[in-house]
Amino acid sequence: MESWLTSATAYASIPWTIILPIMAYYFGRRAPAFLLWTLVLIGTVIIFYSTTIIEILCGQIIVGILPGAISTISVMIFTEYTSPKYRGVFLTLKVATYFWGILVANAIGTFYYWKNILILMLVCCAMSSTIFFCPESPLWLASKGRFDECIKVHRWLNGQDAVSENELLCLIKLHKIKLSNINRNESKTNFFMKFIQIIKRKTIYKPILFTSLTSLLLICSGKLACSAYAIPIFKKITTSEKAAYNGMLILDVFAVLGMYVGCALSKYFKRKAVLICTSLIGAMSLFILSCYLYLVKYSTITLNQYLTITLLTIFSTVISIGPIVLVPCIYGELAPIKYRSIYFTLNSIILSILIGSTIKIAPFLFRYAQMYIVFLVFGFATCILVLLVYKYLPETKDRSLSEIQQLIEGSVTEIQKEKADVDLHTTYVCNGTPCEGDCRDENFAIQGRHIDLLINNRNI
Repeated sequence: MESWLTSATAYASIPWTIILPIMAYYFGRRAPAFLLWTLVLIGTVIIFYSTTIIEILCGQIIVGILPGAISTISVMIFTEYTSPKYRGVFLTLKVATYFWGILVANAIGTFYYWKNILILMLVCCAMSSTIFFCPESPLWLASKGRFDECIKVHRWLNGQDAVSENELLCLIKLHKIKLSNINRNESKTNFFMKFIQIIKRKTIYKPILFTSLTSLLLICSGKLACSAYAIPIFKKITTSEKAAYNGMLILDVFAVLGMYVGCALSKYFKRKAVLICTSLIGAMSLFILSCYLYLVKYSTITLNQYLTITLLTIFSTVISIGPIVLVPCIYGELAPIKYRSIYFTLNSIILSILIGSTIKIAPFLFRYAQMYIVFLVFGFATCILVLLVYKYLPETKDRSLSEIQQLIEGSVTEIQKEKADVDLHTTYVCNGTPCEGDCRDENFAIQGRHIDLLINNRNI
């Protein structure tokens, strides 16, 4: 039952990974956010007033919309509402804040009555009610042909500097082309055939493979399993209940600190380089921990609980600096512009199954296998996945969503970051006379919230 209570939210999130992206496609990003807020509030109240394990389990299942939203609509919102310059920082801060919740919940559960955690959750729900005042996504508005609203919201979010205006022009150009193609090529193909055709395109299957690879790197490192079952692990390798609870809190504190370090690194260093380096250091920590526990097992050296906690803390911190914060960031940045809903749905189903199964199986692994063998397997799995990440994963730092899509469609090898070779013009007024001018490298004055895009001197 312990493993079911822990994994219930991950399994319950699977249908929501389908429902939320569909809602986001048809009704915008705000509608699923409203539903998320409502159901989390209801689930929290049910758990707060629960008196049996079954009632807690039912509340957990209702709150299962939350992990489903974290891997779909939440990432979608962060990537669409923020500029490429700060997108990575926002995404990594989001993950760090999520683990702050784990730290605080563990601390409350250690020193106070566990239902106090639910009071904090209700406070967070009250703070999150600000989503009712958020604007709609500029990308979704553009996808529906509502370009005037798109311009207004994009400028409100990102300002009107040259870089933001260029990104806005490219966004509208891309969706004008998309809408034009849809109008010219209305297909009678049924939904299932369209779905098969879409997932066979490298525009969508490549990002899914890349993100599945990074998700496996995070899961196979053992960090999620160690976080979920920190107390049983520490009890087994320290033989002290007090040391187990202290070790869990130390692990959480350093994990959160590591995530904020990862946030800073994501601003100044390449995503791929940080991911690979931290994963390798984490694997090395696992090998050292495995050797140490092996020597303790066969009485070559005596057990030192402080050394054990230190080794686990080093492992947890470096994984928090890299994979924990960067995997969701890369996951959001690789999302294709045209098939975002399908991408987030398929990816989130894969992620939910991996996380749920890992958390469900982990207790049996920790109970019946020697801990040094478990850590050794985690270390080898991490090294194999790092090699695959090094070979295949593209770099996404400081690239717009359209540039990342071009990178994936062209090649997974590095390409030079360049502006789209199109003529971008605006219509503005000079002394009362409308005139046109090339605005590729300067600020743009757009009259009446309307942008004219000319490609090869033809209106799109």
